[in-house]
Amino acid sequence: MKIKLYEKKHYDDILSVMAETWNFHMYFPQAKDRTLIYKMALDSILILYTYNYVVVDKSEKAVGLLVGTVNSKVSLGLRLNKLIRSSSLFIKATYYILTNRLGNKAQTLNTLNELGKVFKRLQRDKKQFDSSVELFMLLPSYRGIGIGRKLMDHFIYYCKKYGSKCIFLYTDRSCNFEFYEKYGFVKHDAIHNQLLPNCEYNTNGFVYKYYI
Repeated sequence: MKIKLYEKKHYDDILSVMAETWNFHMYFPQAKDRTLIYKMALDSILILYTYNYVVVDKSEKAVGLLVGTVNSKVSLGLRLNKLIRSSSLFIKATYYILTNRLGNKAQTLNTLNELGKVFKRLQRDKKQFDSSVELFMLLPSYRGIGIGRKLMDHFIYYCKKYGSKCIFLYTDRSCNFEFYEKYGFVKHDAIHNQLLPNCEYNTNGFVYKYYI
């Protein structure tokens, strides 16, 4: 297994990893194409980052990804690139909504609005931190053998290199959130929301922090 800088050739592999490890399609049960949902999610995360590395197997297939941001490395060029790509993504999303690709227009807009509120709540304290994990995922078949830890170690080293002191991330119970606690992340906040998976628990959304 090797850790490599993400390239466009890894996109389809990572899309498959996301579809297998996430359950984002549950919010759009009437979507005509489930893949479209994950493309929108992945594209939105890849808009702005300073760290983007994949784990590849012997056949060079990407089986994991960590996207992160260190604030000190966010340049004006990156911000302008984010503005351009965000505009393009907004146009695509609007088209998909108007053409009912994600389901009934009214229902889709309501779902996106409610999800926005949940994510905004989870990111409430993000400005207090100087770096963040935007996306971290690994195929289940590669978990438990130290690969995820090596990828996180790689990101932590990157954060240290550029002077980061504390890392932010948010997740929910459908993800392997126990990994973060074993790694050394500390729970910063927790919420309960009916939209998030495993709502039978008192808390099903988490914010973690890691001091470097």
